[in-house]
Amino acid sequence: MPHKSCCCLPDSSYSFQDLVNVMAQDQAQSSSQSNTMRLLLQASAGPTAPAPVRVVAVDVMRGIVMSLMLIVDVCGKVVPSIGHAPWHGFHLADIVMPGFIFVVGASVSLASRPSITRVISRCTKLILLGILIQGRWIPQIGSLSFGLDLYSFRAPGILQRIAVCYAAGVFLRKLVLDVGDNATLTGAIKNHSRVLAVGLGCIVLHWAIMLLGPQPEGCPLGSLTPECNTAGYIDRLVFGDHHMYNPMWDPEGLLSTLPTLATVSLGLTCGQLVKAQPSPRETTQLVFCGILLAVLGAGLGTFIPVNKALWTPSYCILTGGICVSALGILSGGIAEKLVSVPFKWLGMNAILFFCLSDCSGLFSCLLGSVYWADPITGNVLYVVS
Repeated sequence: MPHKSCCCLPDSSYSFQDLVNVMAQDQAQSSSQSNTMRLLLQASAGPTAPAPVRVVAVDVMRGIVMSLMLIVDVCGKVVPSIGHAPWHGFHLADIVMPGFIFVVGASVSLASRPSITRVISRCTKLILLGILIQGRWIPQIGSLSFGLDLYSFRAPGILQRIAVCYAAGVFLRKLVLDVGDNATLTGAIKNHSRVLAVGLGCIVLHWAIMLLGPQPEGCPLGSLTPECNTAGYIDRLVFGDHHMYNPMWDPEGLLSTLPTLATVSLGLTCGQLVKAQPSPRETTQLVFCGILLAVLGAGLGTFIPVNKALWTPSYCILTGGICVSALGILSGGIAEKLVSVPFKWLGMNAILFFCLSDCSGLFSCLLGSVYWADPITGNVLYVVS
């Protein structure tokens, strides 16, 4: 008489292998259902943005620019050729701000396309942080001061300009075409032809306003002196002389922001090129293209003064060429072989070091107490090390 089980067990005539096969089929069916459910959930959530691409050369270049800024902060006041040019002219410090803005453009081309909400959020944070730092909200070691003086805080500033350039870069990126190979210099220029045209238009418009725009009373049309220039006059009308870097002008003023978009457009173009991993031949062409731009800017400087505060066309083209060549050299493999470790780390934490360096004379206070032979030598060696 056959034995009956009290439970729903498989028939004893099934072999052990048959049971294994049945269990495997059930598991496969369950896995298929799970995958289907996951795909449905992903579809309902909408498309996911691609992960941003990090290019070592861009991080390293940002780190090098950050290092130059620290050197300028420490030694610029005692070594004239390191600090900013008094008005017309070009010193080492005058490449720092264009370098930051160029890297902003390159970084935008590497990142995933952000939403409008994220752009507004990031720009707002940068602007508020810039106002707080420049307004001495963060304690100042040198003067032991704390708080935001609403009467004299500086309205325009470095982080504020970077925020504007970042937002402009995001919108300029929408003008990029897809008609050429980004891995070639010619293809990248074709794809960014409209972006570069906007940048060139900003240079022309800015210079036309500088030559034909309003001037303070008693100043001739087109004057470019610290006391008499259209950019400073507009900033005084909008911000008031109490909220500017200098009562007569501000290097990060409103009008001089226009030509910085040309620097952003160069960064966008070059960033897309290095993202596509160009051949050594293409990176060499990029370097020579930057050299030609720098020579053109220097030559133009014989007719139009090279001036960082006004961001004149000659200054914009000269510094843009230097930045293009620098990124071309770094993307040729030097970034990974020579300086990638320290500068990449510094470049990936640039905002942190900017805040530390600008809130207090902290670096100047600490580095000023470390020297060998004389304080200047000690400061330079400490920063380089």
